[in-house]
Amino acid sequence: MTMEPTEPIDTTGPATEPDAPVKRCRGRPPLPEEQKAGRNEPAERKVQTFPPDHEFEFHDACLLFDEITDEDFADMVEDIRQHGLLTPITQLPDGRVIDGKNRVRACRQAGVKIRARTYTGTNPIAFVISVNDRRRHSTKTRRREVIAALLQENPGLSD
Repeated sequence: MTMEPTEPIDTTGPATEPDAPVKRCRGRPPLPEEQKAGRNEPAERKVQTFPPDHEFEFHDACLLFDEITDEDFADMVEDIRQHGLLTPITQLPDGRVIDGKNRVRACRQAGVKIRARTYTGTNPIAFVISVNDRRRHSTKTRRREVIAALLQENPGLSD
């Protein structure tokens, strides 16, 4: 078997014009076009900012979960004071808060602006149960109590 000579392979990258600007991406490849398009989220998905004294209305599902203990609340206030509100609260399109009652209280006490994102899903009750259950590590008994209360207020969800 004879091998034919080949041209050397250029490993320096694509040829560029001498005066062309060099694109740098800090070790990451450029985003595909479909991911770039996702950066222009619709207005309802963007985070809004409210002053600490903004009066929010809370959805009944949000009120079913207990407020955090005094010590945990003090820790939350201090953390928000130092770092700001890192996890925005979640509102329905009508403005009622479905997740973030304790964060609202902590922002008010810390004097920090409240960041909010609008929920765009189709089942806000399931969302409330899911995020609170995971965050609070609820007992099975407490989980049943919350679900029973939500079903009593929203019988159509029992299907």
